[in-house]
Amino acid sequence: MTPPYLTPGRIGQVALRNRLVRAPTSETMATEDGAVTLELIRLYGDLARGGAGLLLTGHIFVRPDG
Repeated sequence: MTPPYLTPGRIGQVALRNRLVRAPTSETMATEDGAVTLELIRLYGDLARGGAGLLLTGHIFVRPDG
């Protein structure tokens, strides 16, 4: 029997392949001016290939003074 968290799910109109959700975190991998880096792109690529049904991005750069 498949565990419930591995069965497909929905959030409104969004269909999810499973119910595994990666919670948002602060990766601190952007440049000082907030630009995306290859390191950050690789991280989210690895997470997507890992099989989670939903990835929530974490802390983002908005303004230098927070």
